[in-house]
Amino acid sequence: MQSITHRGQDTSCNWVRSDGTASSWLSLRIVFCLLCTLLFSTCQVRSEFSARTVSNIGIYQGLFESNVSIVQPILGVPARLELGDDLVIRVVLHGKVEGDWHAAISRYGRVHDLALAEAIPFNNSWLLRASIGPETLPGLYDLTVGKGGAVDLERHALSIGHDDDLLTFVHITDVHVDRPEPDGLGTIMHTVDVINLLRPDLVVVTGDFQDPGYAEQMKEFGARILWNLDVPVYITPGNHEFKDDLISYYTYLNPYPDYAFDFGRVRFISLNQFQTYPFYCEQIAFLDSELGRAGNSPTTILLHDPDSFWSYSRGRNFTLMLAGHTHENDAVDIGLSLQLGYAVIPKALPSGPLMLVTETARKAIRIITFKGSQIVSCSCDPGKLKTAVPVADLVMKLSPAEGPCNYQKLEIANNLQTTIHDASWTFKLSDPGPGWAVAVLGAELEEEGSSGQHSTCRVRFDLAGMNMTSVECLNIVPTGEESRGLLRSMIDRRMQDLENISSAVRNCGANLSLLREAVGDQLAQARLACEAGNWTRAAVEFSRANAKCTFLADAASKLKDASSRLAEREAGGALTSQVRAWLGDAVQALRSGDCELAVACLSRILLLSQEEWLLADAIARANATLALAAASGREVKEPETELRNVAAFFHDGNYLLSRQGLSRIYAMWPQFFAAPEPTVVCFLSGLCVLSLYLGGAKDR
Repeated sequence: MQSITHRGQDTSCNWVRSDGTASSWLSLRIVFCLLCTLLFSTCQVRSEFSARTVSNIGIYQGLFESNVSIVQPILGVPARLELGDDLVIRVVLHGKVEGDWHAAISRYGRVHDLALAEAIPFNNSWLLRASIGPETLPGLYDLTVGKGGAVDLERHALSIGHDDDLLTFVHITDVHVDRPEPDGLGTIMHTVDVINLLRPDLVVVTGDFQDPGYAEQMKEFGARILWNLDVPVYITPGNHEFKDDLISYYTYLNPYPDYAFDFGRVRFISLNQFQTYPFYCEQIAFLDSELGRAGNSPTTILLHDPDSFWSYSRGRNFTLMLAGHTHENDAVDIGLSLQLGYAVIPKALPSGPLMLVTETARKAIRIITFKGSQIVSCSCDPGKLKTAVPVADLVMKLSPAEGPCNYQKLEIANNLQTTIHDASWTFKLSDPGPGWAVAVLGAELEEEGSSGQHSTCRVRFDLAGMNMTSVECLNIVPTGEESRGLLRSMIDRRMQDLENISSAVRNCGANLSLLREAVGDQLAQARLACEAGNWTRAAVEFSRANAKCTFLADAASKLKDASSRLAEREAGGALTSQVRAWLGDAVQALRSGDCELAVACLSRILLLSQEEWLLADAIARANATLALAAASGREVKEPETELRNVAAFFHDGNYLLSRQGLSRIYAMWPQFFAAPEPTVVCFLSGLCVLSLYLGGAKDR
């Protein structure tokens, strides 16, 4: 369950049932927005969130076209819920509105009516509590609320999903909507496509979303940006959202100057900077209150101007601060910088607070990943934390790009060194009507739906580094000869892909005969259905075969990468027998047809850190040492038993116990081990002492 706090709201209200009408509110949009900021600045409302929605920038767009206005959740501050949680909705009525309350959420043409448990008047507005059914799929949803015949729609207002220890989000800043440029919004729309491709859990925007003097254009151009983002967006104001443009920001983006919210295990605190002057007392009090509420949870502070926060960062416990304003990438170790009196760029992730600044969203985005309470990555280059991901390094071509069509092809050139796993794309094709089916080539179909105007197909795939990837999506129309020909072509190409995948895996010492036969049979069935004119059956069989083929391609790619990484380590003199055992497990799994287990084993290899590779090498060398001692007639039964336990811990992924066990072996049987390499000794002994200290502290 998630909570969201707006500076200044009052929570002294109890849930009661009521069917009455709230009193008429203010009739001017500007006055409403300004009062909204004052009202919500002292209120704390509990709101339960989840994952994705489809965005509409007009959070108060149509405020006077309907007598109902959704105030919370909204586009710029969506709700995050897990399945089974209740959703708290805040609504304002304008004038007297008769009838019963009703609410619904929608995604990809599917509408889910919400069961309203309670509705109470609260601070010139209404609070509604609605239940999210367990059958609702995770994703980003539009929210519709009405009373009688008066209805309001808030796009991308609700995110439903499952929170775990891993949280990945994108930081963008300085979008500058309506800033003149030769291709209009072309560059920023490419950034939107890149974000959708990467499929993060959320996006945070730290100020200057718009430019001064373009308030009236916010409806059109801002909507084009946010409607197309397929992830929850949380927006913080900067100095360009000032004066007349502040009203536009409040009206179309976010009426809350300062707010805080939970996403996963991380607490986010957003502080407005309409001017780049020092923060005022109420903001600092709000910040301290929210840091206190976070407790030991990781906290991320969102603001616009990085230089304005230095004097406030001393003595405050937070994990990360994100900013923009400078239009440059930067990284600063805040703790060390305050200690030394000048900015220190860290070479590795620091143990204390970290400040990250990202250049304009038209050029780069920053991808940040938390695992539990720790930041595990924040840069495309681990050795240079200040670098962000250049959006120009991902080149996309969609054909045909516009117009109603039954077929689209997406081509992506990934010019980054790293492979992007679980990339995503949503195809929007014309709705062929009843009797249609969908076929996908080069990806796995995740979700599909129809709105009556178009069909939506969401697919998942991997993007190999420094490589070109293509994905095709086709709606099979029973009466369309063109789509039939395309399906035949896709089946033939997938059969060729299967041959190529099998060859690649055989070169790595594996065999896919069982899986290849199963997938090949399904493709053959799809081809026979084509010849018989049963196009729906052909599309279904092809989609099933394609999903398995995509999984095989993933396994083949990971097998190639893992084999290459092992070869590099062995060429450098490292012993990799512990890791090679995983490779053997993966190959055996592929032979038996268990692709899922194979991918899990290979992923373990690809996720090993430098320290864990050193640990694997140390275990292998200890094994070799004891083998030599046994060959010379020495008694090694006890250390061998201990070392088998260490190897078992490593194989199960319990690296901490493995390190402790190896250090204990070195200490108890020094006669077998001439001093290991200093790097390994330092590394193992340091971690062992730390783990023993933490264990003792826990016992105390």
